[in-house]
Amino acid sequence: MINVLYTSVSKKQLADGDPWDGRTLEWAIPSPPPHYNFAQMPLVRSLDAWWREKQDGQRQMTPAEPLADIHMPNASILPFLISLGLFFAGFGFIYYPTTEWGLWVGSAGLVFTFACMLTRSLKDDTGHYIKKETLSEKTER
Repeated sequence: MINVLYTSVSKKQLADGDPWDGRTLEWAIPSPPPHYNFAQMPLVRSLDAWWREKQDGQRQMTPAEPLADIHMPNASILPFLISLGLFFAGFGFIYYPTTEWGLWVGSAGLVFTFACMLTRSLKDDTGHYIKKETLSEKTER
């Protein structure tokens, strides 16, 4: 806790995206990460793609495709509700042989889970796009 407090009060500079000289792609993303991770799909030529790019003298990943609009999904609470239903199903079925309510709780959890899954499957969610014009402005900085 002392280190966290000292660093947050005394150090006003932010760490870059690769403070530990990482090897894999997650270290190629700036810090804090953008909503879309990579503006363009990176060209992966080896197991440790970011390490290879750094060895070649690059400061960012080589893009594998041209800059285009990025399709992003809309936020949804349904995955959380599905996991909540699975939690109750598991909790109920764990106690099913020894208690009479276990079967009811487990079955209700499964019904709730499958209802949420059906809702997510049938819901027409087209998401949203991040326009390439705004991406090119951010990559030029």
